[in-house]
Amino acid sequence: MALAGHFIKNQQLGQGYDDEFGHKALYVVIKSLGDEPEHRMFVENIGGNKYRITDDTTKEFKEITLDDFTMKYNSLISMTMNGKEHILQFSHQEDDRVRYEMYHKGNKIKMEVLSPRQYKYYEHMPEPEVLNLAKTIISPMPGAIIDIFVKPGDKVADGQDLCIIEAMKMQNVMKSEVEGIVKSVHVKAGDSVGVD
Repeated sequence: MALAGHFIKNQQLGQGYDDEFGHKALYVVIKSLGDEPEHRMFVENIGGNKYRITDDTTKEFKEITLDDFTMKYNSLISMTMNGKEHILQFSHQEDDRVRYEMYHKGNKIKMEVLSPRQYKYYEHMPEPEVLNLAKTIISPMPGAIIDIFVKPGDKVADGQDLCIIEAMKMQNVMKSEVEGIVKSVHVKAGDSVGVD
């Protein structure tokens, strides 16, 4: 997986997506691979089609001969390493050209591929906060609150009307997507709301 990340990043660098062209060595941080903990690997081209992959924690390494690497339809990756073929599906990359997602044998793999300069500062970069908005109603558009049908402490059913937002002279009813009890209401009729 780490070698696939190395190849994809360098392929993008060769297409002018970055100021630097091609890295012989890149750090690959595999964030999720099934239930396994995070892996930090140093992937280095040691000449021709030979690569050394070093575990950045234990410093154990293995050398791999990459016999073939093809990417079809911008998603299907076929790699032959040490004579054994591996198939992966490239899912997508984030706009930062650091975070990638792919699938291997049904497992989703999230990885970050970093240049040595980026990796030097990696420990100082905070993890993006993931907000759980499953129990929150967020305005899908800017507008004005026309009416609110619930108050804190009310029991609501799935599909129950919660409020009406008017945007561009159209009224939109916001409905509950789950059963539960209203914890708080942060707006009142007449308030303006922005998107999100």
